Amino acid sequence: MPDSGRDIAKNATAAIFGGTFDPIHNGHLAVAAAVRECYGLGGVILMPTGSSWLKSGRDVSGAEARYDMARLAVAGDPAFSVSRLEIDRPGNTYTIDTVHELLGKNKNLKISLIVGSDILFEIPSWREPDELLRLCSLIAVARPGHDKDAVRAQFRLIRSNYGCRINLYSGPMLDISSSAVRDNVLYGKSIRYLVPRDVEHYIAERGLYRDPEFEAFLDSAAVRGYRERVKSLISPYRYSHSLGVAEWAVRLARKYGADKQKAYIAGVLHDLAKEFPGANLLHGSAAAVYAGGRLNVRDPDILDAIRYHTTGAPDMPLLSRILFIADMTEPMRDYKGADELRALAVEDLDRAMVSALEMKMEFTREKGREVHPDAVKALEYYKKACETNGGYNGKQNNGK
Repeated sequence: MPDSGRDIAKNATAAIFGGTFDPIHNGHLAVAAAVRECYGLGGVILMPTGSSWLKSGRDVSGAEARYDMARLAVAGDPAFSVSRLEIDRPGNTYTIDTVHELLGKNKNLKISLIVGSDILFEIPSWREPDELLRLCSLIAVARPGHDKDAVRAQFRLIRSNYGCRINLYSGPMLDISSSAVRDNVLYGKSIRYLVPRDVEHYIAERGLYRDPEFEAFLDSAAVRGYRERVKSLISPYRYSHSLGVAEWAVRLARKYGADKQKAYIAGVLHDLAKEFPGANLLHGSAAAVYAGGRLNVRDPDILDAIRYHTTGAPDMPLLSRILFIADMTEPMRDYKGADELRALAVEDLDRAMVSALEMKMEFTREKGREVHPDAVKALEYYKKACETNGGYNGKQNNGK
């Protein structure tokens, strides 16, 4: 299939919008269209990544599938094209190589790079950043969940250190993520209006983002029984929250290498005692007792995760940390700071533990309540762990 980025690369101005695009979604397209219009760009070249050194360690769909979906997403729109440059390049791909290749085809092309604002913090580690930012201008798109003051400070630092042309775009955005699209497919939910219709059909026809083994687990009699029992014990809102925690815990389990099935069960069951009379902060312990005694859950990892999801504890196993964070960051949570904590949760689990514990303790004190001793000990432990080990991003092997 030919490279459809060549026509736009002949324009006077073009933006490269690179990404894994696994899958491409309507949020990507809306941002690219808005940026093009805002800065008067001749066109946007969608650049699915090949083998990126920055994405090493994360499973992604095949390059051809991601390219096909991007091509389907913008078919018929002359303002967009899709390039094969990076997916066809052997080995790790670097943006500087892509820019040189495009300029080799049109030396007068003025190139802008569209990146998420979080990428501003990675640019100093890119290959030949000085040369890259001499050849290109940069358009950083503000992303939810990132500290605005920190982003602005990094924006100024990049501009000062590299003397480059850089803009910070903060227009309206669609709050959609590729991981959310993948999760919807996994749990049998609709992705209509999240991705272009042709992309939706492509995903369905090829069975992308399916996991037959995990889907069979979800449909097993035992797991259906857990959901039905929990649904009978709590309000519809609380039940929706529990399912959200379960699904978010699975996503974190995939990220950090924990057991997905255990994460899902712990998430479903964690709040089953929330509405028991007088449960309050003890509902975690009450839920663990109920799950072990009435639901015959025997796995100590699941029971410990349920028990400590309200207070935390020092040196919690990985599953317990995942559930603690999932409970505070599942998508229904919209308290002040939730977006920032949610972003941190997928970057560094132990730093997220510190922030989550601090926020929970502050909330408890504002309500005039006494902070649980386990929470105090947990905060001290994870602060020290972060100072000693630099946090936990899933690459360390801590045996837990």
